[in-house]
Amino acid sequence: MTRGENKADGVKGTRKLRQPSRSRKIKGLFGIMKKRKRIPKRMLAIANLVDNSKVLADVGCDHAYISINLLENGKAERIIASDLEKDQLNIAKDNIKLEGFEERIETRLCSWTF
Repeated sequence: MTRGENKADGVKGTRKLRQPSRSRKIKGLFGIMKKRKRIPKRMLAIANLVDNSKVLADVGCDHAYISINLLENGKAERIIASDLEKDQLNIAKDNIKLEGFEERIETRLCSWTF
């Protein structure tokens, strides 16, 4: 194979293009936003450890990817997602709204003070 050839098709100077993203675009407050495509593998491993339940608590929910995945896969009927950081909880709220789970995921801002 000479320089400039593509291994995939053997034609000089051509390259296969990547498929366009199949994630759905949604118009949000800040313009066009992409719907989350899939949960990262490390989070999926955690979600797979959870048993089916009526109500679950996601403590330190961050962006609520695990909460959303648990609802999508029927592991819970309702989830209480909490975080210490207001900014992270706002991101979680946006993701929850984007996925249409506002009625099934309740968010709570927690604090270190007792």
